[in-house]
Amino acid sequence: MGGWFTTTFKIECQLTTTKTAEETHKTMKTITKPQVIVGATDEFAKRLFTPKGTDHLNAEVLAKSKVLNLDLKKVPKIPFTNAELERAQELGQFLVYHSDQMKDGQPFTMKALHDESENKLGEGKLFYDTGWYQKEPLFTEDKIVPGWYLVGLDVIPDSTNKDYLGQTQVIADYLVEQVYKEEELPPAYQSAIKEWVNKHDVLEKLVRKDWQEGAKQASELQINQLFRESAVQAAYNNTAYFEVNGKYLLPKVWTWTRTRSSDSGLVLVGGADADGLSVRRDGPRGSDDDPGARFFRGVIPNLES
Repeated sequence: MGGWFTTTFKIECQLTTTKTAEETHKTMKTITKPQVIVGATDEFAKRLFTPKGTDHLNAEVLAKSKVLNLDLKKVPKIPFTNAELERAQELGQFLVYHSDQMKDGQPFTMKALHDESENKLGEGKLFYDTGWYQKEPLFTEDKIVPGWYLVGLDVIPDSTNKDYLGQTQVIADYLVEQVYKEEELPPAYQSAIKEWVNKHDVLEKLVRKDWQEGAKQASELQINQLFRESAVQAAYNNTAYFEVNGKYLLPKVWTWTRTRSSDSGLVLVGGADADGLSVRRDGPRGSDDDPGARFFRGVIPNLES
């Protein structure tokens, strides 16, 4: 990876260094014309992702799931272009539709998934042990935001052995150097990285002085809101992929999500096997060889809205 200074330099070049962050943001809103995005067809996505297995998890595929039990009556068109899907496939990502409701009309939450499945997945368990979080909002209340998403099959290279802020830098580098290699980032993504560049030094000090507040502010960064899953989304993605492909994602690593527990711990999801998907939390300064960051993104936000 190019590191902190590489990403900063690239972004500053793209945004023009003669402007302040506030002026640049205003320019994006008033000068940048809305792009006409022609989304890929379902047939194109199916052909593209089929050679790697069933990495196109559309309504037709998800309807066969015995665990998710989703309401799939109103599925919008794919918002990603052919080029975006081709690049995602090259980078080892899969395409999945997220429904926010079960067939019985109840919102999709981790608890709803747990109860509807009787905590079973294939021949094993769905969740390993819900003991510490069974009464947490992340389990009982956090909901899915419906839509199409691109999700990494594994964590981003070089995202392990780093604390939460270190991982955030890896996500920024990955976005600039891999996802949008030799391309200009969309304005919303430029804004997210600009915010990260501006707040990095302050957050580095804050997580040492007040880790709870540091965790809150770090998780709320645009870049982490846009490119990290929530815990419920991570559980949805792993469950859907196993149901369709019979393969556990993140079997030996965890992805550090944007979700926080009630005690401000940053939630990790992973270690998936027949004993179930594990959920744990840690402070933002924690680092080890198994927590990484799985790349995740939805439709590009429109700064005009």
